Amino acid sequence: MSNSMKDIFYQTHPTRALSALFLCLSLALTACNDKYPKANMPDTPLETPLEIIIEPKKVAMTKTWAAGIKDDGTLWTWGSGLSKIRRTTTGNPVDPTPMPVEGINDAVAISGGIGHMLLLRKDGSVWGWGSNHDGYVDPNDDNTLIYQPRKIEGLEGVVDVVAGIGDSFFLTKQGEVYTIGENEKGWTNGVNQPNKVPTKIPNLTNIVRFGSLGNVSVALNSQGEIYTTGVDWQGLGREVVERHDHDEIAFYPADKVELPHKAVDFFVTGSDVGVLLETGEVWVWGANPVRIGIKSSASNRITKPIKHPQLNQIINIGEGSAVASNGDLYIWGEQGFGNSVNSRSRVYIHHPIRIMQNVKPSELYLTSVVLNNGELWVWGSNHHGKRGTGNVVNTFYEEYILTPEKSLFTTH
Repeated sequence: MSNSMKDIFYQTHPTRALSALFLCLSLALTACNDKYPKANMPDTPLETPLEIIIEPKKVAMTKTWAAGIKDDGTLWTWGSGLSKIRRTTTGNPVDPTPMPVEGINDAVAISGGIGHMLLLRKDGSVWGWGSNHDGYVDPNDDNTLIYQPRKIEGLEGVVDVVAGIGDSFFLTKQGEVYTIGENEKGWTNGVNQPNKVPTKIPNLTNIVRFGSLGNVSVALNSQGEIYTTGVDWQGLGREVVERHDHDEIAFYPADKVELPHKAVDFFVTGSDVGVLLETGEVWVWGANPVRIGIKSSASNRITKPIKHPQLNQIINIGEGSAVASNGDLYIWGEQGFGNSVNSRSRVYIHHPIRIMQNVKPSELYLTSVVLNNGELWVWGSNHHGKRGTGNVVNTFYEEYILTPEKSLFTTH
């Protein structure tokens, strides 16, 4: 097998025959290498340094449904599941056509976790709905599912929201971050008990952007400095005393990560982090190299920041995706290819590959990009209708998964 083909590790279900495995592997990798060029931007800084990106997100996705905010402040939803607010008249829980949510026309920012969403409104109030297993929508409600947006009390001056996995986070105009939710092992503040009321995360000041999706939280301050906090030392990107999962409290207070230039944006997923610098460089670290687009063995964790060897001249970055100054959109990470949801095979894209050109991005989020003209383009699976095209597609062929499609939703 050529070195270029080894950049993707293809793993099938154990029940597949070995010969079929190698056949599928060969076909998939050949197509990927021919059709999706690897990132190879010049290793030179951008002519004009990037500014810190602090605009709130206008599109969010959970595992099964999505939502978007238009310029007029209306909230639109699509996808599957009872938590997308809007009910279908047919009784079918899958609705792949974006439609407005009645009564909301003052939306400012939105964020999606695994199963819940947070909405910031123009008056500064925060609303949540969806899964509530760990009290991250309403800590005082034992219901595990909240169907309609519910106001989260005890918050003032919020300018952005972040829906995590077991917790919710709120950035204030004072540059502080507050949280509610499970707070497993005291991972947000060092106190091993749920946060029933908005609780301040210590050691964070002058914060303009915050992110959290798993074991590590990342904060960007107004000076372009990155701070990390959480429970997994592998995702902190700095020297710490290693603690273990069996510790009752494994909290690491927020502290600065040393980087060579000013940071302007970042992504975080689990214990893996990527930071976009003003020069267009991307610096990465974490416990799972494939999530940061690095070819490395699972045992060779990257716990200190390194410069990504292929991601240069980048102007926008998201979880598993980046846009270069020439308009090329690159993706990496775990994908699922196959005939159906039950017959998918995992493909690990270790080296960023190009799936779209001439992109002028406004924001990147998971498997989607919002363009400057307001269009939303989405890739990945569509069996839940999350692409918002009006159609549901139940197959997972490589070409479909890796081909961005224009959604019916636009922000304009």
